[in-house]
Amino acid sequence: MERDRKPLSTYGTMAWQEVEFFYYVQFILDRQMRAAHEYAVARGVVLKGDIPIGVNRNGCDVWHEPHYFDLNSQAGAPPDGFSVNGQNWGFPTYNWQRMIEDGCLWWKRRFQNMSQYFDAYRIDHVLGFFRIWSIPVDCVHALTGQFAPSLGMTRDEIESYGLHFQEDLFTRPFISRWIVNRVFGKHADHVIDKFLIHSSSCATITTATSSIRASQHSSTSCMRRSTTATRQSSTLSTTTTIIAETTISGIARP
Repeated sequence: MERDRKPLSTYGTMAWQEVEFFYYVQFILDRQMRAAHEYAVARGVVLKGDIPIGVNRNGCDVWHEPHYFDLNSQAGAPPDGFSVNGQNWGFPTYNWQRMIEDGCLWWKRRFQNMSQYFDAYRIDHVLGFFRIWSIPVDCVHALTGQFAPSLGMTRDEIESYGLHFQEDLFTRPFISRWIVNRVFGKHADHVIDKFLIHSSSCATITTATSSIRASQHSSTSCMRRSTTATRQSSTLSTTTTIIAETTISGIARP
């Protein structure tokens, strides 16, 4: 990427000749959108635009300032009832720590640039400022992703909604023997015998990504997987505060 920078930006090179058409298209598009906006404003019309949370991996933003992005991951959505494999959108996630270091300058410039074309706009998938499903760059499906950054809820936040917080029940998912049978079918006994370390009162299954505890209750063998509640991150609050300080009037509320 770095070695291509100079040829692509030097007039007369072969690389320049290959991309100069797209430079021209971007220039014309900028002129036309500015003109359309000015025409609308002069007639009392408000234009509302759309800002997607991500940008193309091969676009100029990533090419020009790659340090703002995590190029080893790609954004998407986790599996759900509509998509068993989840969604892989393909664009890189952000290096939020690097952005915070300079006051989220990249986002400020993005908003300011969009204000030349629109009077108001919405951020498509504004939830991405809170968390986004991050998938390894070499994966096609979204099954192996995880939320990043992930912001947990405190006990007080949960109880403010009227739900009594039961830490053991909420953070140690219950997995019964019938679930193991359903998932592994005829291999269920092999999985239990091979991957569970049995003791008098419980058993522990260890994999590369999780630990599952099994507790035996009378005739039913049950397992509980230990999980760690996610701590709140300061990334969101810092990022949101900085972006909110921009003078752009068109930032839509989620």
